[in-house]
Amino acid sequence: MRHIRNILTIAGVDSSGGAGIYGDLKTISSLGCYGAAITTALTAQNTKTVKSIFPCNIEFINDQFESIFEDIKIDFVKIGMLFNKDIIINVSQNLKNYNFNKIILDPVMIAKSGDSLLDDTAIDLLRQMISELSYCVTPNIPEALKLINIRTYPIDVSDMKELTFLIHKKLNLRNRWVYLKGGHLDGTTVVDLIFNGIDLHEIKSERINTKNTHGTGCTLSSALASIHANNQNFFEVAKKANAYVSKAIKLSDLLNVGSGHGPLNHFHKFD
Repeated sequence: MRHIRNILTIAGVDSSGGAGIYGDLKTISSLGCYGAAITTALTAQNTKTVKSIFPCNIEFINDQFESIFEDIKIDFVKIGMLFNKDIIINVSQNLKNYNFNKIILDPVMIAKSGDSLLDDTAIDLLRQMISELSYCVTPNIPEALKLINIRTYPIDVSDMKELTFLIHKKLNLRNRWVYLKGGHLDGTTVVDLIFNGIDLHEIKSERINTKNTHGTGCTLSSALASIHANNQNFFEVAKKANAYVSKAIKLSDLLNVGSGHGPLNHFHKFD
């Protein structure tokens, strides 16, 4: 009998439930895995704004790591909001101490509302963490530009490909993956790109006309971790994760949560 895989999310808490740890756990559960969590920060937010952020202290984060890894076999890790330098350093060191590198890293920088979720002074450390630990990094286009410190915004898929190559090279990912999300470009079709230094693949999906996209990045990275825990072909993993997120967006209007950017319908397959 195949055991259910254990997925650990290391991220912040979104009080509205759409993104962060709550969104991750919904995704992980919907995809048939067991979700555990290490909380890096608490946020007071809704579908319109982030009112405040309370970062967890380092001693408490250490206690969470010790509690999880001394007792639970983790199959894959998803990393989301880290918020500041101290937390990035601590999480990186803990993962190195536990010799864990099955990691999907979502470089969370800005909330859907436009509020900052990462201290600007921490970006260099985040780059280092991605280079040293991530199996796959999943930026959207604005995050990608910030990560590699360029300002030229891509206008089409050809530009996106060049950006993907630059990310992979500048972050020194070797044979590991970049998943560049293309939702910020115009067009009726959304094109995401994945690249491991050799193979470049396009993943296409229909653009869905809805404002309910809060937590899309969290959901995708959690889906990648959950699906990859049961499947070693990353292109197949990426296609399945993309399809899950697309349907969660498409059926988000079945929910009635807030008046801003609403959440995805994580449990769409049960509707």
